[in-house]
Amino acid sequence: MMRNTLALLIVMFLVSCMPTYQKPYQVKDYTKEAAIELPAKKIVLESNVQANQKSPHVENLMPITPEKALLNWAYIRLRDSHQKPYIAKFIVQDAAMVREEMPAEAIFKLENYKYTLTYSVELQLENERGDLLKAIAVEGYVMRTQPIRSSIQDRDAMMVEMLEEMEKTVNEKMKTEIQQKFVDFSI
Repeated sequence: MMRNTLALLIVMFLVSCMPTYQKPYQVKDYTKEAAIELPAKKIVLESNVQANQKSPHVENLMPITPEKALLNWAYIRLRDSHQKPYIAKFIVQDAAMVREEMPAEAIFKLENYKYTLTYSVELQLENERGDLLKAIAVEGYVMRTQPIRSSIQDRDAMMVEMLEEMEKTVNEKMKTEIQQKFVDFSI
């Protein structure tokens, strides 16, 4: 009996020391949702983001950069309906992840990193001459804190959660804004 209990405790200890498997970032396919149709003959994806490798920027530590995640979202979700001779431009204006060190406020509190993911995208509808007909902007941020001594797997899992939250927000806001503001151009 004593050996079984000891063996069970050793197994539980070893299992608790093993790193947990973290799901890597995967591009969401949105197969259960209808594509977002735009009254345009062509969709152009652009980015105005300047890569920044200097601290406090940590995009290079992420499984996928926020800029790439937003461009993937637009590529998968937006479709041209060919109803009008317009050009739709999806532009990533800002997509950055910064990390700040937060000192411990009390003896028993851990020192944390604060991660802030900021993003700003714009969807423009232009006529064939390049005149801007309508524009929609979506921007926001996602913030999390994590102990400085966290594992790389835990950090990556947190970053994946932040990217997924960003994509979900952009998806919901863009759908709503397009339905409300592009309705005049769909007729």
